[in-house]
Amino acid sequence: MKMFTLPAWSMMGFMLVLVSCVFWFVSEEICVFRSLSDCFYSAWAILIANSTPKMPKGSNLRVLLFFYICYCFAMCTIFQVFFTSYLVEPGYENGIDNFEQLLESGFPYGSVSSFSTLLATSDYKEPDRFKLKVDCTDITKCVKRILIDKDVSTLVSEYLPYYIASSNGMPIKSETICLLEGTAFSGAVSAWVAQGNPLQKQLNVILRRLLEGGFLDTYWSSLIYEIHLKNKLNEGENESDMYFVFSMYHLNSVFWMLTFGHTICFMVFLIELVIHKYLKYLTLRRNEIGRKTEMIGII
Repeated sequence: MKMFTLPAWSMMGFMLVLVSCVFWFVSEEICVFRSLSDCFYSAWAILIANSTPKMPKGSNLRVLLFFYICYCFAMCTIFQVFFTSYLVEPGYENGIDNFEQLLESGFPYGSVSSFSTLLATSDYKEPDRFKLKVDCTDITKCVKRILIDKDVSTLVSEYLPYYIASSNGMPIKSETICLLEGTAFSGAVSAWVAQGNPLQKQLNVILRRLLEGGFLDTYWSSLIYEIHLKNKLNEGENESDMYFVFSMYHLNSVFWMLTFGHTICFMVFLIELVIHKYLKYLTLRRNEIGRKTEMIGII
């Protein structure tokens, strides 16, 4: 229904009714156009790019039919182009891969006070190139706005969007989370212990072995998976708002309806055939009874 606007759909319905009524009032040549239902059937067939049983012979009706065919051809072509574009490209826009494309897109930059203080002490000055800026007091709300509304950009840790997406039951897909290629800047996290602490060397060895063994990645995967399971119900609600690729799976109901319609038609055909045979049998029986009666009367 979103392929055309409401006035366009209304105009198509108005044209269908108008042409049907004109055919019914004007036509006096062919029995096909004598009833309003037949005129409506012919006009509807032309609208969905099918043929009519017969062509009108009058010049006036032929001119009207020609213009109506041109109108239907234009509307059907537009409809097919839009529908085919949905099949080929379900609505995903071209992704933003680098910082220059992000600047050209016109997205405002969500400025976070904690990151602004950190950036002031570094050599990374790319956020200053944004013309539009939005104050983000709460980084969680800012990232959630990016994931849902997709109308702002910001500079955050790589793990934070995935955590917030999982916490809110959003699917972790490339269409949901868009990250730029490369790393803006990186930093290390360190912890201090008192000077001369006997556990310092052991802590360094244990932490290094944990990082080298991939325990941090394992913990992160388990955390995301656990949050994902807790918000499994919310994911079903959010997935309905995402784009999807139109495939044969979505046409199953149409084919089932077509099969059901053919089955009903076949059953009706069998019933009509049986009734026809039965009526024919009754007619023959009546004729035989009539002949016997005449023969008896003659004797």
